[in-house]
Amino acid sequence: MQTYAGHPAQIQYNDAAVVSTFVGDSFDWAPVKAGTNHSIWALPNLQDPAEATSNSQRSADGAFSWYAWPTDGGNSIISGPMTKIWDDRFISDLGNATYMAQTNPKTEDYGESHYIRPYSAAHSEDGSSEWASGFSHDAWRDLYKPYIQAYKAGASSPTIDTEEIVYWYRITPKGVTCTNDTLPAPNGIDLLSDSVFVATMLKEAATLIVTSGGNEAVSIDVPAGITTSNVTMGVGKQSFVVSRGGQTVLNGTGELSIVDTCETYNYNLYVGSVKA
Repeated sequence: MQTYAGHPAQIQYNDAAVVSTFVGDSFDWAPVKAGTNHSIWALPNLQDPAEATSNSQRSADGAFSWYAWPTDGGNSIISGPMTKIWDDRFISDLGNATYMAQTNPKTEDYGESHYIRPYSAAHSEDGSSEWASGFSHDAWRDLYKPYIQAYKAGASSPTIDTEEIVYWYRITPKGVTCTNDTLPAPNGIDLLSDSVFVATMLKEAATLIVTSGGNEAVSIDVPAGITTSNVTMGVGKQSFVVSRGGQTVLNGTGELSIVDTCETYNYNLYVGSVKA
């Protein structure tokens, strides 16, 4: 923190560097603040919102919740929509202290399959190469960029400078039985949707045409801006077309096909893009 607290890329709040943690419920921030030559705004992750009532005793300035997905509070996934129940509990218990809203993606958590930087074989091997190597998530960065720019500019919606399709899907339907895995299919697969997801980033309205394997092509009228659509997953190649005024604007095929056979279970996503 001595090195980076004042860095131009470091997020600042109230002229202080925002510092958070993974857990850290009982951590005392006073020595850290005293030993850092730049002001610190400490927003640790608290596992229980009720612990926020003793935050000031640890010199924390607020907190955030780890629950960026539908959950019953047991760090498990449940079937149901995302709600504000955990946000509301934290906000209530924090009182006038700062609540930081949470998001799920991390830059390089290959072990939990939510990463947006290129896969690196040089990272400490934790077994994640079995499901992360070859499953790029790079194109999600293209999708995030207009939102980041809009946020920094104070705009209410993103502006599209370059037209693009970003798509993602699993390479096997959820019901496929893998033949050479030492473990059974993981818990929670019943919550999955056998779908191909497609985000269009367009300057003008157009028609998106998705052909998933042997399924009939699906045409979707999409407006300008960023729109996410989904179609039923089909085994085979995945093709994506955007047409406008009778002309093909974007046209591409997913690098990985969807298959109905496997040796080991892998529910990681492949993310790709189609550019002009």
